[in-house]
Amino acid sequence: MDQIPEGLLWKYLGLEKGCPGAPRLRFLEKNCFRITQPCALNDPFEVKPRVILDEFSDEDWAVAREGARQAGIPSDDDEVIRALCLEAYPAGRMDEKTFPGLYPARLPGLREEPFASAAEIDAFRADQVRKEVERVLNERIGVFSVTEDPLNLLMWAHYGAEHWGAAVGLERRHPFFQEIGCFREVEYARQRVAVSSNGGLMRVAGHRIKSDDAPPPVATILRKSLEWAYEKEWRLLAPLARAHPAPEPDAAGHIVSLLPFPETAIRAVLLGARLTDAQIAQIVARIRGDQRWQHVTIWRAVLHAREFRLGTVPVC
Repeated sequence: MDQIPEGLLWKYLGLEKGCPGAPRLRFLEKNCFRITQPCALNDPFEVKPRVILDEFSDEDWAVAREGARQAGIPSDDDEVIRALCLEAYPAGRMDEKTFPGLYPARLPGLREEPFASAAEIDAFRADQVRKEVERVLNERIGVFSVTEDPLNLLMWAHYGAEHWGAAVGLERRHPFFQEIGCFREVEYARQRVAVSSNGGLMRVAGHRIKSDDAPPPVATILRKSLEWAYEKEWRLLAPLARAHPAPEPDAAGHIVSLLPFPETAIRAVLLGARLTDAQIAQIVARIRGDQRWQHVTIWRAVLHAREFRLGTVPVC
């Protein structure tokens, strides 16, 4: 069995709407791919950070250590880092100890009901930040997911229409991916990204929230559960404003945002193992009939004769 090109990242594609057995190769017409709002992805934990109060997250420590290193502060002394880079200065803290009789406090800018303590204010604000992170990222950012593994049996079943679909190979070092947005590997971890509150200081993924209009750190969209690690996912995070809406929403009613890709970023097409010879011949004719795609190599996934794995053979 021949080997498909190395150094590519792969986008699994399902079936054309209303065309059973026809892979979704609409990019051949306008070289556009969908970038998806986080809320429309299949993992319900997307862009849903956890909230922690009066403790520091691992991200808080990591960002503080890096900041200390850049500032020439000994980054191996946790007590120094805590005092200089993490903890709030207590002088301006308006809490029950500093200002006896201040609470219950009425803060109409936050809510009508009074707050019984500074800790209650912190918890409320942290939850508001959590909600705002989710809102902003869903309104502004589209996600384009690709994988290092074009031959994963589960991913073909889930994203490749049960092996009736296709996978498109993209050049991972193409400048487009760095110019259009943020292009990074997904981090797989046990815990979600944290919104932390300590002494009135708010952080998201380790970064201080300094203004209401500050964009949330991209780490919020780049962390997933360890159970997804088999996907070996990379994500392109691009502004939804750079895409254009499709005429129809998806099945769940979400707007479908289409982002144009340069033809030179697309290097190969791998066709599903269940496609018939006749279907493959039609696809090949469609690709070879367009001058833009003459550089694209076409491959076919095939079942290994003895093992539970896929191989590939060149089509043309």
